[in-house]
Amino acid sequence: MNESYRLGEQSVITYLQRLANGVSTAELDVAALPTELHAIGEQLQKTHAILQQERQLLECNAY
Repeated sequence: MNESYRLGEQSVITYLQRLANGVSTAELDVAALPTELHAIGEQLQKTHAILQQERQLLECNAY
């Protein structure tokens, strides 16, 4: 495993940790990730966007 890949993995882990801790402004710079991790980064961003939308819907329906 090369250093670039390891740093990319660490970026993904940090992003997930920030999301888990409720940091709604957490961002993941997919372009800065190694090519091998681009698909994972893009999917994480899409999943996060979907979950945010679902949360908003749940909050609206709760009221």
